[in-house]
Amino acid sequence: MKVDTESLEDLGGEAILDAISDFAASAIPYRSWVRKLSGADAQQKRMRAAVAAGAVRRAHLKGLGEQLDCPPPATPNRAKALPEK
Repeated sequence: MKVDTESLEDLGGEAILDAISDFAASAIPYRSWVRKLSGADAQQKRMRAAVAAGAVRRAHLKGLGEQLDCPPPATPNRAKALPEK
């Protein structure tokens, strides 16, 4: 069985960055107040709302493309979604 070492390295790197981020977040006193006063909290909320709106829009357009029998990429690619028998 071959193990993809690049993906393992990526996972290890992500874990290290997450640990550093968690430590930095807990080490900064009054972090929530700093985020609120600087406007970073509001900006993050706007960014998350924009990402969610984009996902909803994409799902709507994929459904519309499927309803109109459009070829991929206007519709979900069913060949990839269904498991092989």
